[in-house]
Amino acid sequence: MAWYDITGTVSDWIMAGVAVYAAANANQWFSQRSHTKGFDKAEELLANIDEQYGKLKNYTCQLHGVLEYLNAVNEKMTYVDANKSHEYELLILTHNCDIQKIDDLTENLEILERWSLQIINKELIQGIIKTLRDTSVSAYNASSLAKGCMYNAECIGMDEFRETLTYFKAHYEEYLKDLAESEQKYLKFKKSKFVDLFQVK
Repeated sequence: MAWYDITGTVSDWIMAGVAVYAAANANQWFSQRSHTKGFDKAEELLANIDEQYGKLKNYTCQLHGVLEYLNAVNEKMTYVDANKSHEYELLILTHNCDIQKIDDLTENLEILERWSLQIINKELIQGIIKTLRDTSVSAYNASSLAKGCMYNAECIGMDEFRETLTYFKAHYEEYLKDLAESEQKYLKFKKSKFVDLFQVK
């Protein structure tokens, strides 16, 4: 056998070995990259849930202030302030935006497993997201009715104002009930460690 045949065969073997090694390393790199990306997205999801829960405290202060003001108007202890309609419109927009963000949380949870992560306690995460959404919807409804109260007081009449105020109070109570459920579920959620929620596939 000629020398160049031997060297050629050895070169082919070396190149084949290098190709196999490179392919194995590439697969490992992609796998590690996928895991890293998955962990980043999972951490972002949990941080966003924490952020949305934190907003519920602001909702409480805002809606309680609305209740006090509307009661004062009803009892003729203060005047009908036209600026309140604009303020309540902003609350409606804020709650609507938060509902959209919470819906994004649900979608992001569903696609997490494409990043080589297994969701261990999916029901726990879904439960807190659902209660966050329910609470935000209750806050949205109450804010919409607060704006309706102002419209009635300014444009229709006090009888209509009082009727709408009754509906506002009912939705405010619904908000408080949803808030209590959110607090209960969040307490359990925040005690869960990352490794109790996600693991590598």
